[in-house]
Amino acid sequence: MLKQVKAMGPDAVQKLWEALTAGERWAIETVLSHVLPRDRAIEWEGVEPDDIREAIRAGDVGSDEAARLATVLAKISEIEDIATIRDRLDELEQAIRDAK
Repeated sequence: MLKQVKAMGPDAVQKLWEALTAGERWAIETVLSHVLPRDRAIEWEGVEPDDIREAIRAGDVGSDEAARLATVLAKISEIEDIATIRDRLDELEQAIRDAK
């Protein structure tokens, strides 16, 4: 049966294309459901914690989205902290080498 399903591939794609070009709602929804992210996409630039708070207050972002975003911001902050620590460690190691 799997062979038969695989063999339908080209025909199924052609029929989907025909339905899309005909403006069939089901075809459009099918394609969009596979192309767009499951959650809505939100564009952020220079996000700060205050921006998240304001978005929650304004109702632009739900609490689940805000929690996920806050987690991402925390991880980014940790990565930046680690990069800073590495830079400082490199400077200290260089200073020790120079002192010898």
